[in-house]
Amino acid sequence: MSEANEDKTSGDFREMGSRLAQEVISFLKKKMDKASRSGNLKDIKLSFVGHSIGNLIIRTALTGLWILKKLKGTQCIHQLTFTDDPDLENTFIYNLSKEKTLANFRNVLLLSSPQDGYVPYHSARIEPCPASSLDFSRRGKIFMEMLNNCLDQIRTHSDDRVVMRCDINFNTSSYGRNLNTLIGRTAHIEFLESDIFAKFIMWSFPELFC
Repeated sequence: MSEANEDKTSGDFREMGSRLAQEVISFLKKKMDKASRSGNLKDIKLSFVGHSIGNLIIRTALTGLWILKKLKGTQCIHQLTFTDDPDLENTFIYNLSKEKTLANFRNVLLLSSPQDGYVPYHSARIEPCPASSLDFSRRGKIFMEMLNNCLDQIRTHSDDRVVMRCDINFNTSSYGRNLNTLIGRTAHIEFLESDIFAKFIMWSFPELFC
């Protein structure tokens, strides 16, 4: 479990990506040092399991975007809402969609939940939503460009890549009616808080993690 950005997830994505990258590099060095003594360097494999904005941090760590000049005062909430730049084509998330990060993975497993009120259902699945087909504004055009940028990456070499979209139906009725269930936060954090759920995913699709 990564600890590089624990309690530090309200800052700039570039800084969080840089911290994660350094943690991954340190992890790989230890693995390589150990493997080199047995001569099995080719056996080293690296998988990433991300949740919510953690997926963006992972992609940022893989692109090396943190070496670019940081925008003063830019925080992840502005980046997520496309308010970090007046020009949508200059926003962080738009430019991140153009980086070929997803194309580096052999397997892509996308998990979504209808009860998750924090992350839009279509966003978690990287697919268009009904509203987007009727939005002819500049913002709608930018959305479709971002979507196709991501889809093009997982469409390439489709014969060698496994792409799966899985729906998770969380029974949140046992939590009662409270603010978290009303705004969809309960289902959102259930992805992380349920150890059994995480293990079930890995046990169900072991071929995707080896």
